[in-house]
Amino acid sequence: GTIDGAKMAFDLSGVDDTGLAALCAAFPGMTRLTIDRENKLTTLAPLASMKNLSHVSISADGVSDFSPLSGLTGLTFLKAESKKMTDVKWTSGLPRLTSFYISGGPNLTSLEGMPLLPELTEAWITNASPRDLTPIVKAFPGIRTLNLHYCTIADLAPLAQASELVDLKLYGVKVKDFSPLAACPKLSKLMYYAAEGCDWSTLGKLGQVTELHGGLTKLSDISWVTEMPNLKFM
Repeated sequence: GTIDGAKMAFDLSGVDDTGLAALCAAFPGMTRLTIDRENKLTTLAPLASMKNLSHVSISADGVSDFSPLSGLTGLTFLKAESKKMTDVKWTSGLPRLTSFYISGGPNLTSLEGMPLLPELTEAWITNASPRDLTPIVKAFPGIRTLNLHYCTIADLAPLAQASELVDLKLYGVKVKDFSPLAACPKLSKLMYYAAEGCDWSTLGKLGQVTELHGGLTKLSDISWVTEMPNLKFM
């Protein structure tokens, strides 16, 4: 009998451009694809025709162009990682995403072009240096948990407009001032584990926060804690 690719989940390791093209040609109806970081890929072009894909997880530091994924309108799960990624505009035509994970590199400085996902409640953006966080708030108006890991963040102020944000995880980030988050109405949990370049005293402005989670940081003075009337855990 024949193998129905639509019923199979492909998890690839060590794949190269030729191998990916062969897989797509053999199983044009596949719905799930995972490619781990141990690969030799330089192009995702064969994926452009894989219209049945709903779940894609790709770690490929040799790939700079993710636009072949831009027409896969049935995607609900997206995880894309590459140190060569320079933008996220290719995600603009993916309106059904319920899971959003992007990991870039130092040249990922703009988050413009993300799709409007009003139902999305958690997102991951890692290894980026976004000049402006406003696109996150516009694209994900219902975001409740936001993971910004290993990012260099110029200004947290746009997140004050994230009206549903409850949990903000700033793992390994470089950021100076936390005080703009004081205007984030529902923010109750903040993680600043391994954060760098911070003015820790600005945490004291977050009177609404109930939990602070940190580590691998040097806090020589925590007198600012007395300014946080709702803090219950640190």
